[in-house]
Amino acid sequence: MPSKQCTTPSPGCPTGHCLTTGSNRPCAARGGTSVGLLLLDLDHFKEVNDTFGHHYGDELPRQIGPRLNGMLRGGDTIARLGGDEFAVLLPDVHGGEDAIHIATTLLSALSTPFHVEGVDLDVEASVGVVISGEHGQDPITLMQHADSAMYVAKTQNLAVFAYDPNVDGHSATKLALLGDLRRALERDEFVLHYQPKVNVSTGEIVGAEALVRWQHPEQGLIFPDAFIPLAEHTGLINSLTRHILDAALAQSRNWFEPAGRCRSR
Repeated sequence: MPSKQCTTPSPGCPTGHCLTTGSNRPCAARGGTSVGLLLLDLDHFKEVNDTFGHHYGDELPRQIGPRLNGMLRGGDTIARLGGDEFAVLLPDVHGGEDAIHIATTLLSALSTPFHVEGVDLDVEASVGVVISGEHGQDPITLMQHADSAMYVAKTQNLAVFAYDPNVDGHSATKLALLGDLRRALERDEFVLHYQPKVNVSTGEIVGAEALVRWQHPEQGLIFPDAFIPLAEHTGLINSLTRHILDAALAQSRNWFEPAGRCRSR
């Protein structure tokens, strides 16, 4: 894939120096941190051009750049790559979870409509996330992998996706599972199985370990090794964790409250 080029000026969105200029030099990070790269692509941008005209399609990204730029930390850099695509360089992140959090923050900044010549335009976007070292070292490789991750995010309606070499356009099964994952939370398809913890000296049950399973409507019971990594790559892991904790605490209350005692282990 050819290297991305910063081609289209946008106020508050520098393009005088490209995030990558075709160099294969390693991306350097500060001690203890990594370099992150986000590739953000607007969803349904063609519909804006087709419905309102290309003038609106030109003006909208000009407003998006400054809003995104205002959400970044000191030292981060955003560039418009042309059309409806932006890249964000994060020179100091603590792994993928940190970069996914920043990507989610940028998407939340787009939730307020943009006012273009009397018309309020709602904007959504998809973001691919890569981390230097973990997903590549040189800018070209990182940009390629960010583009792949963004494609997965867009085609599966995931909003944010961190690059996973095991999930790409050639893995139809994984892509289908990704598409089902977000809907699984909404449909309450995750179930908990409880494994008792026994005191070997007394034989008394002193607690239980909650084991999550996905009761998929078509594939049946799916074990966590098949979906937890996908949840981590999409940023859904926090929602899934809260869901599991809520379910486990509710079950614990049902077990112990009638007996007048409630223990948490």
